[in-house]
Amino acid sequence: MLFEFRGVPELKKSIAGLLVFALLASGVCASQTPDRKHTDAIRKKVSSCLENSRHVAVQTYDGRQLQGSVSEAGPEFFALTFQGNSTALNYTDVKSIKWPSPISKPVKDIILATSITAGLVLFFVLIGGLRG
Repeated sequence: MLFEFRGVPELKKSIAGLLVFALLASGVCASQTPDRKHTDAIRKKVSSCLENSRHVAVQTYDGRQLQGSVSEAGPEFFALTFQGNSTALNYTDVKSIKWPSPISKPVKDIILATSITAGLVLFFVLIGGLRG
């Protein structure tokens, strides 16, 4: 043999240890619960949805995608109602809660294009006025 590797068993043990650590660390990170700040933000959004009767889309930490209207809100949970069916959700189970914008995407695009055009026209008018 041209090369003799000394310490190969120690290298195998080190690699095995790193793999075990990586698996355990990923499991701990995946099972984290949301912090109090996130839960309070979800609670505030739910309260706003209840007051304004908004249709919402809810994503949970276990991967469920739900939609409906918030029909009831308590200190630890809220009820989401869709087509007569109600689902109780804990605030700590909710990853995100969103509602559609009252302004459609094409209208937003038109407003943005108009704003940019008006800004450019104003810019060139001011530049032309300063030169003359």
